[in-house]
Amino acid sequence: MMRLTTIAAAAAVLTAGAASAQISTPYITVNVSNANGSGSFVVDLAGPGVIPQPDGGVVFVSSVLGPMFPMDISDSGGNVIATLNSLISPSTADDITTPDITDARSGLTFSIQAGGLDTEIEVVSSFIETPSTLGPNPVLRANSGYTASDTSDLNGDGIVDGDGVTVSSAGALTEFYVNGGVDFGILFDGLNSSFSAGPFGSEAVDATTGDVVLGANVSSFQFRSAFTLSAGDTATGNFGFFAVPAPASSGLIALGGLVAARRRR
Repeated sequence: MMRLTTIAAAAAVLTAGAASAQISTPYITVNVSNANGSGSFVVDLAGPGVIPQPDGGVVFVSSVLGPMFPMDISDSGGNVIATLNSLISPSTADDITTPDITDARSGLTFSIQAGGLDTEIEVVSSFIETPSTLGPNPVLRANSGYTASDTSDLNGDGIVDGDGVTVSSAGALTEFYVNGGVDFGILFDGLNSSFSAGPFGSEAVDATTGDVVLGANVSSFQFRSAFTLSAGDTATGNFGFFAVPAPASSGLIALGGLVAARRRR
């Protein structure tokens, strides 16, 4: 409960700050490692597939990269650790589809297959500054979901081994950070534990914050996914962060109230 209290207190004292839409580079980084080595795939803002937007944000679309995907991520010795099947960021910064509302959002979907060993995977964005302040009581809406599938063919005979699939995490599978580092991953109760499926199977988990009043302006946000995937198997993930000015509504959930409710359990 100490961590929940700390997060609630930190959220209450965050200060507001106007900012134009700015995204630092690298925009998205995928880090993978196993018992034998590690490797990375980095989306640079000046790299292929990154499309600047009128509001100052960017979109990264893997489909425009043609044959790059699926793409092996190897260690320094050339050994394949994982294969990245897709990586798409549909939007960042201001959502200009609603010009009468100043908002900020970012989303990311990915699909990755572990190599011949259990693989640690991290997908992380840079901090993305919102295009303007969002008022005294902005609302955080965030969602995240994962599907794990048994796809291992470790003997290379073209037939799935049928040994099941496991995704495990030391903490929350998805973590969101705002204003330079306050962690709201704790909001994702449904994604705080491991999940698995049996032979030839798949399993999915998902969670959303609903509407949570942070009590301070959201000047920047970042998301991170970290988990271990069983050898040869595939995980797909998606997560999004959406912040808008809070409407006058008694139905919104204050973060402090959320913490208090959990203490009563």
